[in-house]
Amino acid sequence: MRGNNIYLSLGSNEGNREILIKSAIDLINTSVGKVVKVSSIYESDPLGFNSKNKFLNTCLLLNSEANAQQLLLKFEAIEIKLGRIRKFEQDQYCDRPIDIDIIFIDDLIINLPELVVPHPKMHLRRFVLEPLAELCPDFVHPILKKTVSVLLKECPDKSKLKLTLKR
Repeated sequence: MRGNNIYLSLGSNEGNREILIKSAIDLINTSVGKVVKVSSIYESDPLGFNSKNKFLNTCLLLNSEANAQQLLLKFEAIEIKLGRIRKFEQDQYCDRPIDIDIIFIDDLIINLPELVVPHPKMHLRRFVLEPLAELCPDFVHPILKKTVSVLLKECPDKSKLKLTLKR
């Protein structure tokens, strides 16, 4: 397969969460590259802010020839198309219909003002690591030099995830 292998985390806690995640995956597959594999979907409490709305989270493996900046623009366009309005209130998290985060792009390390890859907080978030471990348990984080399965075992986030859709 040509192109880069990109691992994404998708989350939704506003609106019809399952349909929004499915729509995001479909849009990614038709406008960004080929979705190779999708993890199970997990339900989790919000992290970093208070909300009565629980998140649905999944990860996917995408193969695309787009570069990092192109990927970022395409994912932001998909988020907007699905109703996300970015709120810049002192960098606080908030409810959102869809959130698409780039976790890994192959073993690249990218440090730009608008994009940091690997995602700088992925190793602290069980809702990312658990579905990601389904896709690539032996993938080695290019900075931390640990596999995804080891990062999951060492994750300080002890929140409980509820499996909602097994794949």
